[in-house]
Amino acid sequence: MCDIEKHRVDHLLLLLGKNPLPNAVAGKLLVNYSGSITMLYTADTKPAVKNLESFLKGKKFNEPVKIDEADAHSIFEGVFKALNAVGGQSIGLHYTGGTKAMSAHAYRAAERWHNKQNKNTQLVFTYLDARSLQMVFDPVDPESESGEREYVGDQVISLKELIGLHGWSFIKKTGKVMPPRSQGLLPKLATALASVHSDSGLIDIWKSWKSANLQSGWNWPLPEDGSLMNVRRAMEEELCCISGAIDGEKSAQNLSIGNQELRLWLNGGLWLEHHTLQCLTALSPELRLHDCGQAIKVAVPGATDFDLDVATLHGYQLFAFSCGVLSKLNEKGELKLKLFEVFVRARQLGGDEARVALVSTSPDPDALQSEIRNEFDPEGHTKVFGQRDLQDLKAALASWIKEQSHIS
Repeated sequence: MCDIEKHRVDHLLLLLGKNPLPNAVAGKLLVNYSGSITMLYTADTKPAVKNLESFLKGKKFNEPVKIDEADAHSIFEGVFKALNAVGGQSIGLHYTGGTKAMSAHAYRAAERWHNKQNKNTQLVFTYLDARSLQMVFDPVDPESESGEREYVGDQVISLKELIGLHGWSFIKKTGKVMPPRSQGLLPKLATALASVHSDSGLIDIWKSWKSANLQSGWNWPLPEDGSLMNVRRAMEEELCCISGAIDGEKSAQNLSIGNQELRLWLNGGLWLEHHTLQCLTALSPELRLHDCGQAIKVAVPGATDFDLDVATLHGYQLFAFSCGVLSKLNEKGELKLKLFEVFVRARQLGGDEARVALVSTSPDPDALQSEIRNEFDPEGHTKVFGQRDLQDLKAALASWIKEQSHIS
């Protein structure tokens, strides 16, 4: 471990890659208060320049330098240009963001410049280890010493800032921004339904009640089966009930949602999203989670918009959740597709640090997770929660998040 303060530099070079998140963290931590930043960008990463300047407001920026990411000469020229333009007692190169060629040639170029131009300048090389959430400071003499490390996973970036780093934003509807929902609906009923879905026999009883009562109309009789009494009590407390029946329309009005959304909440899998959200919200103080939200709808200019069922952040590490309720056992393929979609989007948004989970009613989450690891996640950045976890989803989520964020 080390003290980051002693490694801050007067002039920091950042290599811009596909994901700007590592550079956002480095820019916050590695520059002296009176220091400056120079970004080396490519044709593909030019938009990230303004996004990072906006995020790192208050920092001093030099003229950015364009390079060809596959041309060693171009990279050498770019590094020399950036270093010759700005003096300082200490120079830093943060090389997490670039391609492998950019990182290798920029490293060599900075060393060459140091040896030829200014041997008295302190040279600091850093990268962000996505597995450990540590900033790694390369040793001056790798032959005789190891580098220093500092955990930086508690550096906070908001969900809005993270989206903005990519030039994206929350979707607007009729001119108004649609922020994520921050509190789950019907928390007692969602908890009761989670308990029901931890048992295959109870699931069948619940499905029978839904099939008989939720297909038409807006007045639904409360469950009479003894095994659903916790569900009934929660309905009586949180929905508008009279004479043993639910008034669906009045309940929707009181919840400030549409009738169809209430039907979907009960009849589909929306309750599971809200239960996941309320578990994460409850864990926020203990695990230092922030920006817990459901229905995160992201507008991507010039490309396809997307949404995440549920998400939260620990520091700058994104945790994204897809939620799925099986109506038939042969729907495992649909759950896998849902997880793959959120896996791709979460990596786009949160980089290599992002972690992804499927919260489901699958009776065999281990088999599904094994397939996912083999097909698209050999590094083990995903987790599948199933029936066995729904009795106490909060505890299951806490254990996984602690492991992934290295929280003791």
